[in-house]
Amino acid sequence: MSLPLTLDELALLLEGELAGLARVKVGGDGGGVQILDVTEARARTFEHLFVLGMNRDQFPRVVSEDPLLPDEIRRPLGEILPDLVAKERGHDEERYLFAELVSSSPNVTISWQVLGDDGKAKAPSPLVERLLSPADEIERVPTLLAAPEESQPAAQGDTPHARPAHEWVLLAGLHGAPADAAALLPAALAEAHRDSSEGGERPELFARLAALRSAALAELDLDRVRDPLLGPYFGHVGVAHEAADLRQGDLWVTTLEKIARCPWQGFLAKMLRLEPPADALEALPEADGLLVGSLVHDVLERIVEERIVVAPTAEKLAEAAPVPVPWPDDARLEILLQEQARKLLFRNGIGLPGFASVLAEVARPYLVVARETEWADGALPVVGAELAGHVDLPTRRGALRLRFRADRVDHDAEGLILTDYKTGRALKDARRRETRAAALLAAIREGRALQAPAYARVAPGARGRYLYLEPKVSSDSREFTVSDEAELAAAFEGAVADVAAALEAGTFPPRLVDADGDEPPACKWCELSVACLRGDSGARRRLSAWASEPVADDPRARALRGIWRMGEPASTAPGGGDASIPSAGADVGGNA
Repeated sequence: MSLPLTLDELALLLEGELAGLARVKVGGDGGGVQILDVTEARARTFEHLFVLGMNRDQFPRVVSEDPLLPDEIRRPLGEILPDLVAKERGHDEERYLFAELVSSSPNVTISWQVLGDDGKAKAPSPLVERLLSPADEIERVPTLLAAPEESQPAAQGDTPHARPAHEWVLLAGLHGAPADAAALLPAALAEAHRDSSEGGERPELFARLAALRSAALAELDLDRVRDPLLGPYFGHVGVAHEAADLRQGDLWVTTLEKIARCPWQGFLAKMLRLEPPADALEALPEADGLLVGSLVHDVLERIVEERIVVAPTAEKLAEAAPVPVPWPDDARLEILLQEQARKLLFRNGIGLPGFASVLAEVARPYLVVARETEWADGALPVVGAELAGHVDLPTRRGALRLRFRADRVDHDAEGLILTDYKTGRALKDARRRETRAAALLAAIREGRALQAPAYARVAPGARGRYLYLEPKVSSDSREFTVSDEAELAAAFEGAVADVAAALEAGTFPPRLVDADGDEPPACKWCELSVACLRGDSGARRRLSAWASEPVADDPRARALRGIWRMGEPASTAPGGGDASIPSAGADVGGNA
C-alpha cells in the first residue's frame, strides 16, 4: 500500500529517522558506564548500580489525582475500561520500580542531596528512609570523609586522599561544614596556583587569602563569627573622601526619600547612578504608572506655563504676585494631551504608532480629577509650576542644603501653597481626619514623605501638600497638607538627621526583611535587585538577627540602626491599619 507524501511530510519523516543516527550511546553498546534514567534502566543488570538524586518528591514522584477524573470515578470505570486505572496506583508502581532497580545489581550505591542550592536541608526519599532502618544490614558511607593531611594528592589513585583539594572544599561546603572548608581552603588555593608564575611556595599568602574568603562568607552566615555592625556586603561603603562624591554638597529631597525606603537601592540609584540592565526579552511598551504620571505632570505644567511666561526665582516666591490660571477648554486640553504624549514618548525612545493616543486616554481620568478638585471654583492664583527651591537644615556634619522642585506654587490669602502631584495610591485612604493625620506623621518619620515638610519651610506661613489624582482615591483622602506644626517639624528633622547620619557614615543596608522577618513586597519589583543580596536566605536571617540585637555604643552603629529603624512599620493609626507606602510611580515631578 502506497501513501503519497508531500515534500514537507517527507522532510519531517527523514528528520525523525536521521536524528539519532550520529548519536553515540554513553558507555558504548553495553559495556563501560551507562547513564540512564529510571525507565531506561528497567529489565537490565549491572555490575555496580549508582542511583542518584533519591530525595523526597523526586523519587518516588509526587502522585496526584486528576481533578477532572478523580480516583473515585476511575475505580468503577476500571471494570469497563481496564486502561483507566486509579492514579493512586502510581505509589505501588514507584515502589515496584525502585525494588526492581536495587535488585538489578549485587552492588548498589544510593545517594541523595543533603543540602539544596539555597543551603537548606533536603530530606531523603521515603524509600531511602526505609532502607536506613536499623534492622537492615547496609553499609553506610560517611557523609564527609576525613580531610587530607596535606594538599598534595597521594600517589595511589585508589586511596581516599587522591581527591584534589578543591573537591574537598566543595564537599565541605555542600555538607554544611564551613570549619572544614576554611581549613582546606589554603591547600586548594595553593593547588590552583602551583603551576602559575605568581604561585610558588607562598603558604602565608594562601592562608591570608583563605582567611579573607572565609570572613566574606561568615558575613552572610548567621551561625558563624560576624561583625555586629554589618560589613561591606550589607552596604557599608565607608565615608566619603573625594569632593566628587555625590554624598557631599546639596541633596535632593527625593534622594533622601529613596534612601529611607531602601538605603542600598537609594545608594545604587542616586549615589552611583546605576540603571537597571536592559531586558532582551522586553515586550511592547505599556501605559504604566511612570508614563501616565509623567504625562499628567507635563499637561498640568503646560496649563500653568501658558499663563505664566516668566516664573519667579526661589528667593522671590513669597513676594511674587499670583496670576489667575483657568482650566483650558476641551479642545485645548486635547491638544495639550496629544502634544505632551508625543514629546514624552520621544524622550523615552518609544516610537510605536498610535501609542500616544492610548497613553492620552489612560491619563485623561487623572486630569478630570485635577479639574474637579482644583479648578472647580474657577481660576487658581498660581505663582508658577515646576519651581525649584531649597531649605537649609542643621545636621551633625553641618548645614545640609536640601533641594526640591514643587509641581505647582499657589498664593492665597494665607500664604504660599506648594503642591506635589501624586498619581499613585493615597498615603492613607481613610474617612477620618485623625487617621489620615496619623498616617502622614508616620510617613514623615519613616522618610517616605519628606517633600511636603520641606515645602512648608520656604517662607513663614507656607504650606506643603500632596495632591492625589488617582480616580479611585476617595475625595476625603486626596489632600495631605503639612504646615509648621511642631510634631510634623520634629518628625521631618529627625528623618533627615537619620538619613544624613547614614550618608556621613557611609552605611546603606539593603532592606531585605520587614519587622516579621519576611521579604518586603517592594523587593519583587526592584529594578536593581541584580546588585543586591535579595533571595539569599542567609542574608535575611543575618539582618533579622542583627536588628534584634542591642545597639553598640559606636557612631556607625547608631547611624546604621537609625536608618534601619525608619523602615519599620509605624504603630497602627487610630481607626485604621498601618500607613501604606506611596507607589513608586507616584512622584515624577522632575526632582533629581
